[in-house]
Amino acid sequence: MLIFLASIRRFGQPHSCPRYQYRNCSIWTGAWVKSEKAVPRGFWNQASNRKQFFDWFAKHLNLRQMEDWYQVTKSQIDQEGTAQSMLRRYYQGNLINALREVYPHHHWEPTRFVTKRLAEAPKELQEQRAVFDRLAKALGIQRLDGWYLLTKKDVAHDREAKYLLSKHGDSLRNAVKAAYPDHAWLDWRFAEVARNFWNQPENQKMYLEWLGKNQLEIATLNDWYKVQLPVESTPPELRSLLVMYYNNSLPSALMSVYPEHEWEPWRFPVLPRWFWKDSEDGLRFQARYISYLEKLLHITSLDAWYRVSRDDIRALGGKEFPDRLGLLGVLRRVHPDHPWDPKFFSQKSKKSSQRRLRRALETLFPGATIHEEFRLLSSSTSPGSKTSESIELDYYLPDSSLAFEYKGSQHYGDVHTVEQSDKRSQKDLRKAEVCKAAGVK
Repeated sequence: MLIFLASIRRFGQPHSCPRYQYRNCSIWTGAWVKSEKAVPRGFWNQASNRKQFFDWFAKHLNLRQMEDWYQVTKSQIDQEGTAQSMLRRYYQGNLINALREVYPHHHWEPTRFVTKRLAEAPKELQEQRAVFDRLAKALGIQRLDGWYLLTKKDVAHDREAKYLLSKHGDSLRNAVKAAYPDHAWLDWRFAEVARNFWNQPENQKMYLEWLGKNQLEIATLNDWYKVQLPVESTPPELRSLLVMYYNNSLPSALMSVYPEHEWEPWRFPVLPRWFWKDSEDGLRFQARYISYLEKLLHITSLDAWYRVSRDDIRALGGKEFPDRLGLLGVLRRVHPDHPWDPKFFSQKSKKSSQRRLRRALETLFPGATIHEEFRLLSSSTSPGSKTSESIELDYYLPDSSLAFEYKGSQHYGDVHTVEQSDKRSQKDLRKAEVCKAAGVK
């Protein structure tokens, strides 16, 4: 309480002083920034505090969009007291470096700033470049991109380079970027990526867009469905991103970075590990997958699932259901109110392959009436007879008097649960005679 009252006495208003312990201050007025003593030791160490300053400073100068920063000079920030030391200590006195860290999602163009780094400290910058130009020749680096492959250990033997690294947080990446600020550096390509770089969703998105455009020929987001990267050919930076944040799953990364896209994860070569889990996301996408299959399989009633086989789903390029769940387990999750009967999924008379014939007929005869397992009465049966002969047709189209039979293996050989082949052949011949007599082709 004494500290708080002393702060009020010093600054005049309670809201004009930083919060207790001066951490994560969210009340910016600018008054307390003017004095070096007003900022406690270690305050600028937190990136969030530095970002808050730039957010406040933008409002202070009435900057309405990112492009307005190009008209701001380093001297304007120097007028804000302790902010001058912050800019010098963390960004080598370079406003461009500061904005690149604080607002990484924006593509900054150094040549558009009113006061460029080269104009602010030409001698210092030229000296830094001279050091790295000399090292580049010694190390056989012909292009600036060659610095991506090196680490600070590769230049630690050079006294001048070691000194420059000490001025840039002991980071070769920061030192090289400061020496060549006009180059379009890609942070993820450095052998030593900045700590917490992948924490920022903007950085992840920027990297995936670059990877898709420059290495994978991705034109639209749906093109990612075709990408299958073997472990040995996966770029190291992508592998690091996936392992650290997405359980080594590219689909999970894409769905997180592009949440606005209507993803269909079953179209990826490998499903995310959470897809079959009994979780909110898992159940939601399982329901969408079942709906997707129902459209492709022309399933109009839930009981039609009894006649769907793994081959049917595999033929559509669909994903296998896990053994612990099976098709029945997933259907029970998606349609819990339906009275599913497990025995219908395992019986051999399921005739799942016969459904392919129906889909073919629906394609060949659009809009036609199709009767399945139709009983055709024999013309030789006398009217009023107590006994009648009829045959069963797999599919019958009354409008065109056409009948279709699916010739399964039982028509050609001995298969258990069906008649012997000779009896089946006789039955097939009799069925043909009845159809001919009835004018059914």
